Amino acid sequence: MATTFSRRSFGSAALGASLLGDLLATQETALAQTGRADGKRRLREGFVSEWSVYKSLYLTPDGRILDTFNNKITHTEGQGTGMLLAAAANDRTTFAQIWRWTQARLQRADALFYWKWDDRASSPIPDPNNATDGDIFIAWALLRAGQSWANDVYRVEAEKIIQSLEDNAIKVAASRPVISPGTYNFTNSEGATLNLSYYIFPALQDFATFRKNGVWERVYENGVAILEAARFGKWQLPVDWITVSDDGMVARAKGWPPRFGYDVVRVPLYLVWAQHDGAMLARFNAFADAYGGPRKAPSWWDSQTGRSSQYDPEGGVVAVRQITRLASGRDWAQDTKKIQKRYHQLPKLTEKDDYYPASLAMLSRLALIDILNRA
Repeated sequence: MATTFSRRSFGSAALGASLLGDLLATQETALAQTGRADGKRRLREGFVSEWSVYKSLYLTPDGRILDTFNNKITHTEGQGTGMLLAAAANDRTTFAQIWRWTQARLQRADALFYWKWDDRASSPIPDPNNATDGDIFIAWALLRAGQSWANDVYRVEAEKIIQSLEDNAIKVAASRPVISPGTYNFTNSEGATLNLSYYIFPALQDFATFRKNGVWERVYENGVAILEAARFGKWQLPVDWITVSDDGMVARAKGWPPRFGYDVVRVPLYLVWAQHDGAMLARFNAFADAYGGPRKAPSWWDSQTGRSSQYDPEGGVVAVRQITRLASGRDWAQDTKKIQKRYHQLPKLTEKDDYYPASLAMLSRLALIDILNRA
């Protein structure tokens, strides 16, 4: 016997299907949220484990991070990196340990920091200048720790450093604000010598939110504009050191190797971390792809001669290139499974790793965790 659906019975069936669909969708959402929470937990646990390895390799009992490739000196980039990683690992004891040593031994009267400490030298501070990337890392770590742990002391210290950066390290080139690598010796009547790896874009975003005075927004925007103009050689890549003249021209800096090298290799990491437009990352991906991928592309490349390093890239360089490749898609930051998968594919720390590639690998991990937490 055939069944004829009346308008009413059809409506009831549709309503039932709708309710069932809503129920299934709710269950799928709940499962997705549970899976995302489990994924975040596993990433945090993995990060804490890797942080323990990092500490065992580079942290001294008195709170110094050692640059094992550079005669075991200590510099503010390392101290700031250590503080940033400690805050992310919720390691309050180690954070305080590194900060106490840094504040006591390296902080200047202007709240910025002498960039280098070498305890083998007759004078452990051989250069009174600062390194602005180190100062930015330290301030960012204090800001994040202060916010995560509701610690007003750390927030106040962060604000002092950020204010001093605005007063002393933000210079003007072509009528626009730029991040000077140090408070002196990097600007003259012809323009400014810059290192684009000092533009730690996610830190600049957080400074802008914290300060709300417009300074860091302008610094960020101008940094992106300079990076877009810094295209050299076959691969149209930036080099470690550039000059911005007063008329706005961007050129390779005289007296520095014209390399896409160990400094500027960090730039795509900072762009990914800030979730900047993926189109800018295409140049970095094209370079790696031309050599067979992140694990095969050379660690450095000379933009004038075309020469490149003849050894395999270190794990930290590979890690940066892996997450740069991940960011090549427009919606990658919303794909939490892809982020989690890529995190677990990043090179693991080993006793053979020197400070710098190990730090790049750890910062790459932290970038993915931050992005996942925002997704």
